[in-house]
Amino acid sequence: MGNSAPHVKPGSSGAVSDPRNYLQYDLPKFIIQKKMGAGKFMKAFLCKVEEGVPMVVKVYVKHDGETDEALLRAKEGVEEIQTRLNPYDHPNVLPYQSSVVGAQRSGRFTGAGYLLRQHFYTSLYDRLSTRPFLSTVEKKWIVYQLFKALIQCHDSGVCHGDIKSENVMVTSWTWIILTDFASFKPTYLPEDDPTDFNHYFASAEHGQHRCYLAPERFYSSSAEAETQGMLGGLDPAAATAADQSKAPAGLPRSATAARRKEGPLQPSMDVFSLGCVIAEVFLGSAVLDLPLLLQYRSAAEGEQEATLAKVNKIEVPSVKNLVLNMLQREPSSRKTVAEYLERCETTDIDQYGGKLFPPCFGTFVFDFFTMLQREVHTPDDRIMLVCSEYGTILREMAGTTDAEGEAFFAHFPPVPFSGDGL
Repeated sequence: MGNSAPHVKPGSSGAVSDPRNYLQYDLPKFIIQKKMGAGKFMKAFLCKVEEGVPMVVKVYVKHDGETDEALLRAKEGVEEIQTRLNPYDHPNVLPYQSSVVGAQRSGRFTGAGYLLRQHFYTSLYDRLSTRPFLSTVEKKWIVYQLFKALIQCHDSGVCHGDIKSENVMVTSWTWIILTDFASFKPTYLPEDDPTDFNHYFASAEHGQHRCYLAPERFYSSSAEAETQGMLGGLDPAAATAADQSKAPAGLPRSATAARRKEGPLQPSMDVFSLGCVIAEVFLGSAVLDLPLLLQYRSAAEGEQEATLAKVNKIEVPSVKNLVLNMLQREPSSRKTVAEYLERCETTDIDQYGGKLFPPCFGTFVFDFFTMLQREVHTPDDRIMLVCSEYGTILREMAGTTDAEGEAFFAHFPPVPFSGDGL
């Protein structure tokens, strides 16, 4: 699933009609409630259908001269991700649930594309600034689920492409859902022209220059940097004569850079973005913006640490070391998400044998919450399940027992729970 998108033309955003007109024409059953966010590439709206179900509808209006080919190609990519990531087997992710290409019409209506998904009331970005503030163990639980979500994606051959706190949804019971996969956005962006970044990835509503994209996703128009881009690395010293011979004969450097811009996403890119989100969870604010990321990308050896000075403010040493490892500049130096999760579950972080994640996260809590989502669908049934498993919850999560409490809840009908992944 390679990522490609048309190059942004200055001033082109004003050349299209109001996306509300397209939405109301192509999807008449969707009633617009309000506009969401301030994105430039796609306009998002909170809508309700006739049944009253809230949905997020993202609208892309074609520019003059654009054909349906790019929209149809993007639609195929979205549908492929939808096929690979079904919510039952991947409980921490939610791909777009539907994609629609509107019909081209006469006059100034040139056609539009739509992406639809379920609406969530709270994103991780909002939750981090909402009282009551998250405790340390709640932050660890969120990070644990973020690892699980990305493992579910990568094991299915899917890369996200735009992991940030706005694209992580949080339920009222602190269940994490990764949304808004960006298979249709460009993988590589020009380093010396922020237009593409501002158009596709920046959020004017939440700090326009905040940037969680991996440094290897940027390339420079300089000849030296294009050679590095062709080799897939960031270190000029790595560009040996033997490596340079890999470039196709007669291909101009500019063409090489353009081709690299349309390359596929890599799991290591998501790892870097996830590291930024983990840092934000523990710091409460963004760890990198666009100027700082570009400075980090081009910094000489020994000067990189200064650009990540904010990470050192993380008070939990094990989390700080984890984030620094995930934010390494060279993609090959980063581990896989599964390796990071295993490391967090098995590595001692104190003299008492403590781990970053409590053992109960993997042995009980995650499976129990997954069961609440998969098998139990009404509030009353969920309360019944919690009551019937009261003793197990205490033993697994608190390491204690309460015979009196178990006796009190004994009259609730038992609900089978194996704790083996269901």
